[in-house]
Amino acid sequence: DSQPLTDLITAEADRIAALLTRAETLAGGQPPRRQPVNINEILHHAISLADSSFGKGRDIIHQFDPSLPMASGDRDLLIQCFINLIKNACEATDKNGLITVKTSYNLGARFALGGDQDGARAASPLLVEISDNGVGIPAHLRDHVFDPFVTGKKAGSGLGLAMVASTVASHDG
Repeated sequence: DSQPLTDLITAEADRIAALLTRAETLAGGQPPRRQPVNINEILHHAISLADSSFGKGRDIIHQFDPSLPMASGDRDLLIQCFINLIKNACEATDKNGLITVKTSYNLGARFALGGDQDGARAASPLLVEISDNGVGIPAHLRDHVFDPFVTGKKAGSGLGLAMVASTVASHDG
């Protein structure tokens, strides 16, 4: 039955159209459209897309904590963020590569608030880890991979991880 794939493609086309419509707003520094989201559902969606396209043939293991509470986030931005990370993991591994996507609840996690000069820290109890056993990031790029236009890929734009960094920061991560 091809209906699940058809539904996935339709949902993705709608999500991408909404992102493109919002591109001008996002460039203007508008905050993300936050609403209650289930981070595990968002990751499942991103993994389904990977399994149906760029990640076909890769082992993508997910270890989701089912007890996670709802989070406040922009679903479309978070999906794109996780797609970018999973795509990078797929590109860093060969067909025998292993990619793991894990969620957990970490009450001790605290991160610096961007732009806050007094060093304030915000609790960030939801943890998402995406790891792979690929070749890794070249040493000369490690400190700059989240900067725009920095890439180690021949056909890369250097915008994927910059978008990830922007999305994570806008979600207080």
